[in-house]
Amino acid sequence: MEGYKALVIRLIYLFSGFFVLGASIVFVLKADLGVDSWNVFHTGLALHLPFTVGQVMQLVGVLLIAASCFFKIKPGLGTVLNMYFIGLFVDFIIKWNIIPPADSLLVSWLYMVFGIGLHGIGAGMYINARLGAGPRDGLMLGLSRITGRSIAFIKTVIELTVLTIGFFLGGKVGIGTLIFALSIGHSVQWGIKHIRVPAFLENVPKKGNSPCS
Repeated sequence: MEGYKALVIRLIYLFSGFFVLGASIVFVLKADLGVDSWNVFHTGLALHLPFTVGQVMQLVGVLLIAASCFFKIKPGLGTVLNMYFIGLFVDFIIKWNIIPPADSLLVSWLYMVFGIGLHGIGAGMYINARLGAGPRDGLMLGLSRITGRSIAFIKTVIELTVLTIGFFLGGKVGIGTLIFALSIGHSVQWGIKHIRVPAFLENVPKKGNSPCS
């Protein structure tokens, strides 16, 4: 029974984290200061491949899952759910206009800052549920593990790398894109460090982020 209780709590953290991440993405979108680094990369790739942006995102996700396993991060239930539910929550928040468009430059910047902060909280919630990291976060955790460098450093390097590649492939970049790329790693690192599951769950076997067999 304790195992089921622990799983339920982990699932609550997982889905709550997904919703917060979805809200953070919408805040950045509504700020209208530039899309995030990965979307620059995806749109840039789509300009040179016979795929839609959505198909490119799916393809990149699959490749990143494979790379994460190579870096000793095992996909879990959360990995698969991440690829579906964050997008679902983004669509829900936009459809019901839960977050109204920014009506001034000041509000745009507040949205951007708030979105970056929320992203770290959401990442901390779902990653610390230990049910499996999403494709991009799995790569981040794997590289941090094998290099010994901080999550903030690795995340920033990844964001700047995909931003640069996407830019040269033709993806659109705004000032908010650069701000996001330079700050999101620190937000995610803070979230993973401070947004923790209840202490009694720490000794319960995890369902993801373990070494690949």
